[in-house]
Amino acid sequence: RNQLAQLSFWVATKQFDKALQHWPSAMAQLEQLSVSHTSIYSRIHLIQSLAQLRKTGNRGPNEVELAQVLAQAVEQAQTMGDRKAEAYALGNLGGLYEQTQQWSSATALTQRALDIAQTLDAAELMYPWQWQLGRILNQQGKKDDAIAAYRAAVSDLKTLRGDLVAVSSEVQFSFKERVEPIYRELVG
Repeated sequence: RNQLAQLSFWVATKQFDKALQHWPSAMAQLEQLSVSHTSIYSRIHLIQSLAQLRKTGNRGPNEVELAQVLAQAVEQAQTMGDRKAEAYALGNLGGLYEQTQQWSSATALTQRALDIAQTLDAAELMYPWQWQLGRILNQQGKKDDAIAAYRAAVSDLKTLRGDLVAVSSEVQFSFKERVEPIYRELVG
């Protein structure tokens, strides 16, 4: 966990050389973990950091390696019967395919993640995948479908916003900062 947090910190603070130097050891340690909820989410968080690193144009594992780790997370979640983790892993895998502009795979994986999130009635999982689906559909020129996906994301955000009333203002601000792009993209 500490290595993953450190790697995430280095990427977030643009200390790319440190991140590039240490990601292989984090990946190696991850491979040694037995299947558990912790190992599944650790795989996902590692890939999120490495995908961010790749977005900056830095080296690191290629998209195939990243996809393989996420596919393992999906399989492990299915083995454990953890539908929430499965949706999270599938959605992140869809996001990876979005980055590589493999639109049909991105759409299919994101839709699978969204379907699972909807069966769980988990708005905190639905809005990111609806947003992602909106971006993917928009890139494919499917404007009406993209707008519908963005609107669904906004609707779920309204549900979550009500839950934030009792939460600290710092958490509210962080949430607002993360979701603001959804509204802007919908308007666009």
